[in-house]
Amino acid sequence: MDNNRINARLHELKQKELRLRSEVELKDIKYNQADWFAPAHVKLNDSEVVIEDNVDHCYLSYLELNNSFNLTPKKSVLKSLFIYKKLNVHFTGEVNGDCDIRLVVITYLNQEKKNVYSVSLNSNLEIPIHNEQDIRIALRIQGNGRFVLSSIKLEPIVYNFIGGTKTSETMISDERQIKTAREVRVAMVVDEFTYESLRHECQAIYLSPDNWLQMMQLNKPDVFFCESAWSGKDSDKREWKGKVYSSVNFKTENRNELLQIIQYCKDNGIKTVFWNKEDPSHYDDRVHNFVDTAKKFDYIFTTAEECVDRYKSEHQHKDVYSLMFAVQPRQFNPIETCNRTDEFIFAGSYYRQHPSRCEVMDKMFRLINEVSENKLVIYNRQSQNDDVNHKFPEEFSTFVRPRLPYTQLDKAYKGSKFSININTETQSTTMFARRVFELMASNTLVISNYSAGLDKHFGDLLYLLNSDTEVQGRDVLKQAVISDYEKQRLRALRFVLRNHTYEDRLIDVFNKIGITVEKQQNKVYVVMFVNNEQELIQSIDVFENQNYGNKKLLIINQENSPLETAEWLSKYGSSTIQIIDIHMINNYNKRFIDFIDSEYVAFMSQDYYYGNNYLVDLLLAYKYVDEYTIVVKNPAEKPYRFTNGGSMFSAVLPIRSLVAFEFNQDEDSIVDELFEVGFRVFNCDPYNILSPKMKNKDNIVRVTI
Repeated sequence: MDNNRINARLHELKQKELRLRSEVELKDIKYNQADWFAPAHVKLNDSEVVIEDNVDHCYLSYLELNNSFNLTPKKSVLKSLFIYKKLNVHFTGEVNGDCDIRLVVITYLNQEKKNVYSVSLNSNLEIPIHNEQDIRIALRIQGNGRFVLSSIKLEPIVYNFIGGTKTSETMISDERQIKTAREVRVAMVVDEFTYESLRHECQAIYLSPDNWLQMMQLNKPDVFFCESAWSGKDSDKREWKGKVYSSVNFKTENRNELLQIIQYCKDNGIKTVFWNKEDPSHYDDRVHNFVDTAKKFDYIFTTAEECVDRYKSEHQHKDVYSLMFAVQPRQFNPIETCNRTDEFIFAGSYYRQHPSRCEVMDKMFRLINEVSENKLVIYNRQSQNDDVNHKFPEEFSTFVRPRLPYTQLDKAYKGSKFSININTETQSTTMFARRVFELMASNTLVISNYSAGLDKHFGDLLYLLNSDTEVQGRDVLKQAVISDYEKQRLRALRFVLRNHTYEDRLIDVFNKIGITVEKQQNKVYVVMFVNNEQELIQSIDVFENQNYGNKKLLIINQENSPLETAEWLSKYGSSTIQIIDIHMINNYNKRFIDFIDSEYVAFMSQDYYYGNNYLVDLLLAYKYVDEYTIVVKNPAEKPYRFTNGGSMFSAVLPIRSLVAFEFNQDEDSIVDELFEVGFRVFNCDPYNILSPKMKNKDNIVRVTI
């Protein structure tokens, strides 16, 4: 055996060892009051945390008897942290009351605190590991209420070791096959908003002016993505401030690091992409000249479709495309965190330098207060900025509250049924606030001033006020208040999750720059039990009426008749319809999952009513819940909340939950039993489903959407 084969075998064994170690070290932390250190005003009960008299915020430390995070941990949460490339952190739980709970992860290197990461409740975060040896975890609590911790999962991702040194997970080579957007390695210079939006959809490599060369050499990216960034992802450090745009006010070149990155990419065959999200308003701006930077990149994407031809004609750049904002469902989603009010919430800024925008905003705010009886709430994004240009008029001062960090904006978005959007650009067909996408994904109705882009892309999914006439605005607001709120917001939610996520945007970018990837739609197997041919035909009708694309049907004949099953298979079988005999399964000692090659399973029954979008809405939920979650439709429970059970005939289940499935299980017990062994259960909307007892014409009309 030659040395190359020996080394390859040793490398393979090393990889197996590391993967086994990562599986062993995977932590799934459940609540145990003895594991947590809390201040005196926080009560650690057997099953929940009770917070009272919490004036500002406080911390609960896991396994450590102090809240001094400069101190390295005495007890290791993960023993071999430094060998891993990344750490996936999943944080789930339920809050009652007026409090915000976040998981804080602190990493340590050489006995010193290195980085601090914050994870929103019911979300996950991928943390990069760069030789750190230890971590601590703690809960940051703001406000008062009750908190039930479901789980904190710490999932290590290993490095490859080649020649004794750490490399990225896949060595760069001409043979590297990229199939999905999440396999693409993207080096990026972006602001906080965009970083939080993109990092879940690719292998994100953030570059700072100080570390860009080391990060590029270590990670070997496929693409360099730069946006019209004002500060970088850390809004406190602002390391890229004044280093991305050129300016007539600068006597010398201010973009040295960025230009060096571009040159490095050219020398190493790395595609470069610039996204100018300041178009069209700043296209002609020479003080903050992002256009001059954009034209130095291989590909230009602009938020303003009407600027595409200008880039081509004025700057002779042939690869220019439009790219709208979108939403990141892991951060902005319909999972309810509190009871909604009927207030009208605006989370944004005031810009006196845009007088026409201010005039529109003032009129809208006055009209909303008139119609809603002063139920306006303003979260001022510039509350920490003393610039008078960002000060709201005195008449609205009683409605203004301090800014919320971007990672907590979903709480403001979900606090009410209604939220306000203001567009500075009203005639662009593609440029409008990202807030619109985020609000719709948060299941909140959008009230906005008129925008050609909003009208074109969303139509009657939102409420557009024409500032020229108060009568029209008043009528639209009244229509919003009396609308079928639940149905209207479901239409908007479904539309934005199907068409306007950052996964969609990145796939579009990659395909335009020559990296061919396909959108990954989860595959589902519909399983239906039949006793005769008539039920089989009904089952096929139910299946084919579903609008969901990536689906297959497994029909199980419950009668002991192999010949009948074979006849049905010949008559009705196809590439998407499989027919088997339950007794054949038993005779050949097969498991149920041996016949399933999909990530998810949906048991359906001819006795139930299923609207055309039944599967669509259930499976869209997996854009924001994890693969350990069962998604159900239970109209008897509050929607968009985690629960503890449901019927198997109104649910989608991850295939991993059905390893021990038995055909004689009761339809109302299987989901309950899976909940008891650790699977989460999420109740989405109550539409497009009726149980046999509720199945009649009137109810079908009521629930179909």
